[in-house]
Amino acid sequence: MADPDRRKRDERLADRAHPTTAPKPLQDTSGATTQAVPRCTPRDFTDDADARAGVCPAGTSRYRTGAANVSTGYVGAPCRGATRDGAPCA
Repeated sequence: MADPDRRKRDERLADRAHPTTAPKPLQDTSGATTQAVPRCTPRDFTDDADARAGVCPAGTSRYRTGAANVSTGYVGAPCRGATRDGAPCA
């Protein structure tokens, strides 16, 4: 059973501090912030029914990842594209 007052009662532990978590060596803690990438809205994309893909405002294709989603009367097509293709929009 855990005893939270053991450090107060035991003289061997009186001068020892509680254990702390060590910093992660690969985590960047310099405080540098990254800029948020502006995101396109679904209205910015056009649908290419022949290729079964969406076309972003920069002209690159986004590939369909599955069946159409039907939610509250709206039909949506899940699409993905490479991150590097979004660079012209940023």
